[in-house]
Amino acid sequence: MADGPQHRVDLAERIARSLGVGGEPVRHGDGWSNNVWLYDDVVIRIALRPGPGALAVEGLIAPRLPAAVGYPAVIGSGVIDGHDWMAQQRLPGDNLAARWDLLDQDQRAFAIGDLVTRLDAATRADVSGLVLPDTPLYAFDPDLVDRQLAVAGSIVGDQTIRLARRIIRAGSEAAGLVERRLVHTDAVFGNVIWTGSAAIPIDFEFGCLGPIDLDADCIGREVVARADASAIIALSAALAPVLSRSGAADRLRGYSVLRNIWAIGKWLDNDPGLTDAETWEPVRSLIADTEGSGWLDQLLGTVR
Repeated sequence: MADGPQHRVDLAERIARSLGVGGEPVRHGDGWSNNVWLYDDVVIRIALRPGPGALAVEGLIAPRLPAAVGYPAVIGSGVIDGHDWMAQQRLPGDNLAARWDLLDQDQRAFAIGDLVTRLDAATRADVSGLVLPDTPLYAFDPDLVDRQLAVAGSIVGDQTIRLARRIIRAGSEAAGLVERRLVHTDAVFGNVIWTGSAAIPIDFEFGCLGPIDLDADCIGREVVARADASAIIALSAALAPVLSRSGAADRLRGYSVLRNIWAIGKWLDNDPGLTDAETWEPVRSLIADTEGSGWLDQLLGTVR
């Protein structure tokens, strides 16, 4: 059978039957790495591409996560027709990105603080003996950084790239001042379930051993992008321990630039014709980083 959308529907049905899951799924939330099917009590994810991938990594991480993270129970996992898959308990609620506009000021502040607390709990996971690949979302390897900067440079120009390289260099030096522990690396609001009383990070498929404060970048850019002053103040309070560490500003700016040059490559893959490239979100964000108006600078400016 050809590997396409209908094939993955068939795979999801086969997995559901094998787990004794009944009823019809509501399919939604597909990302750039997985298809997702939601049943009443179960979520099934199937890798878009065959071969060993990120769901296998998440399978290694899941049993190591402390209970305080709130990560949903894994019901089953494996490989079907060459595709990694994972089935988990379905948490009540919906992803935080979908719920954000419906939350009041107090709920938003609580969600931010709760998410930061739960991701901090993840950094205390016992990862002894665990070998994980680097996340693809932040280039820790200097050669990869150079390649991604070259791609970004074809769009933003030499001056921006020179400044970006300077920020990355400072961030890399500052990263040596903090421990490397388990970090999520993709804690965007679409990968967080808001239950009404908790903001639970899910989808640890790109989790890795990285600088302990790496996840502040995703949370920071998510909150600041929404231009909600009260939420930004709540973010500042939640990140106070992160921001108080030596070299924090250099690290966080460095993380932001690394995330943006990765994202520019992904956007370029989807639009090789560079249609309105100057309006692309990661392009605008990278330029803001180099001009001193990135998410961290906005955060610090709001709370001064």
